[in-house]
Amino acid sequence: MFLIESSSITAGTSQFQNKIINEKYSPYRPKIPIRKEISKEGNFELIEILADKMPIGNYIENNHSFTNHKIQIFKGDSLYLFTDGYNDQFGGPQGKKFRYKQFRQLLMNIQNKTMEEQKEILGKTMEDWIAGPDSQGERYPQIDDILVIGIRIW
Repeated sequence: MFLIESSSITAGTSQFQNKIINEKYSPYRPKIPIRKEISKEGNFELIEILADKMPIGNYIENNHSFTNHKIQIFKGDSLYLFTDGYNDQFGGPQGKKFRYKQFRQLLMNIQNKTMEEQKEILGKTMEDWIAGPDSQGERYPQIDDILVIGIRIW
C-alpha cells in the first residue's frame, strides 16, 4: 500500500504477512488500529501507532529512516489511516475544529458497524459538522482534503 496526501506528502508502506503488520509511516499522522477484545462483552481497545515527526524529505535527503512498527493482527481488528482534514475541519455549534479526541471516540463508537455503515456514519458526521451555520448563517467551507481509510481484518 502507498498513500499520498495532497497538502503535504505522506507516505506509508504496509506488509501483511502471517497475521503481522509491518509498518513504516510518516509524517505526523498516527494510525489507529482498533482491536476487538476476545471476551463475551466484545469490548474494543484503541491502539494508537504514533508516526515519526519527520517530513518525508528528511528520509530522502538525509537518509533518516522511519520507525518500523510490527503489530500482530487478529480477526475482527480494524485499522484506520487518515489525513488531518477530518480533525482540522471547522464546524459544529461553536465553529471549532472537530479535533482528534472526538475523531478517536467516533471510531470507537462505530466499531460494531460494518465498514459500509462506518463510511456512511463518518460522512454524515462530517456533513452535519460543517453544516454550520457560521457567523454569517452559512455552511462552513471544507478547508482541506478529508480522507479516512478503514480496513477490517477477516
